[in-house]
Amino acid sequence: ERLAALDLDMRIDHRSFAARGIDLEPQNKIGPAGARREQRGEDAGRVAEHLAIARRNGARLIADPVIALDALT
Repeated sequence: ERLAALDLDMRIDHRSFAARGIDLEPQNKIGPAGARREQRGEDAGRVAEHLAIARRNGARLIADPVIALDALT
């Protein structure tokens, strides 16, 4: 509704990557508090997992850039 009110012809798709047929792994959210934990040297397992998923997705996108184009269209 907000996009239409701003006269923008686009929509936000809340479905998962899998439901949309996108071959990428969803990342967890770490947020500001999680980022601060890592900076303080505290256990930040979610940050490490987030980065590992980003690396795997990056490798997939480099190997097949069409994945990114499909995700955007």
